[in-house]
Amino acid sequence: MAGFLHETNTFAPEPADMAAFKAGGGYVPMVGGPAMIDAFQDVNLGMTGALKVAGDSGWDVVPVLWAGAIPSAPVTQDAFDTILGEILDGLRAAGPLDGVFLDLHGAMVATHHDDGEGEIARQVRALVGPDVPIAAALDLHGNISEEFVNTVDVLAGFRTYPHIDMADTGAAAARLLDHVMQTGTRPAKAFRRMSYLVPIPFQTTDMQPAKGLYENLTEVEAQGALSAS
Repeated sequence: MAGFLHETNTFAPEPADMAAFKAGGGYVPMVGGPAMIDAFQDVNLGMTGALKVAGDSGWDVVPVLWAGAIPSAPVTQDAFDTILGEILDGLRAAGPLDGVFLDLHGAMVATHHDDGEGEIARQVRALVGPDVPIAAALDLHGNISEEFVNTVDVLAGFRTYPHIDMADTGAAAARLLDHVMQTGTRPAKAFRRMSYLVPIPFQTTDMQPAKGLYENLTEVEAQGALSAS
């Protein structure tokens, strides 16, 4: 289990360097190994919900690393390569894996990778191979690429803005991963990108139109989808 979160604004003045991830800002400061269990006991973040599901499901959990920095200009090459390198080293040292859970944002840009999450998923997939399922929890403000969707097996995005369901989303993604690990089947996926952007004032899920759009996700899942975001 690992997390690497950043919401990038390429027009912002200050980059996300190692100091930013170590500080955490509004997130939990960078933490790795068994210390992650205590760090996510009482916070509303994706990793918190995922760890709860992992415990309830009897997983043999290998907590690797979690790092998040407040929104800013792109992630520096040093920070991206260092943090991802530590995640890969941790996965490699864990030995054979039944599945990988990733807590991500969905809108990361690094100075040398426009699609941060796509590159994270690509390198994790290259390490664990084609048969190990990968699940991801995501913010709903992600710029999701087709490469990313094709690389991971299951994903779940926030359903509230302002965000209040971060832990719930991590739990949903972890339950999806548990389903894949238990059944040994990989779900079919569909991905569409619409040609419009929604202004911030109309994104709130407390009012229409976003309220109805997100409520419809429950209906979509009731018709047979494992997950819709």
